[in-house]
Amino acid sequence: MRLDYALDGYWLARRQDFSHNTVDDYQRSFKRLCDFVGPEKQIEEISARDLHDFLNHVQSEFRLGKKTLTNVWIALSSLWTRVRHRACGAQAGAAAPFPSPAGGDVHGR
Repeated sequence: MRLDYALDGYWLARRQDFSHNTVDDYQRSFKRLCDFVGPEKQIEEISARDLHDFLNHVQSEFRLGKKTLTNVWIALSSLWTRVRHRACGAQAGAAAPFPSPAGGDVHGR
């Protein structure tokens, strides 16, 4: 599935779950991801390395602090969790395909 199509589906399902500020933050993060990898890129082809490179890019390009970078990671994690749950039949324990920017897994381990 193309990244831009995955984002359309994500927003149809999730927009009402978030505050206005969260929607703005997530949209900014997703636009930057589309600019970085291309909106037509197949989401299944976006690797952990691509996401790691993206996080490094936005941190240096936009001079993001740790908290803001973590918020970008959370937006990506939310998208990947949704995509994985839809693709895998909502299996419990589905994880994002990349480590948190602070190191360790999403639970801080």
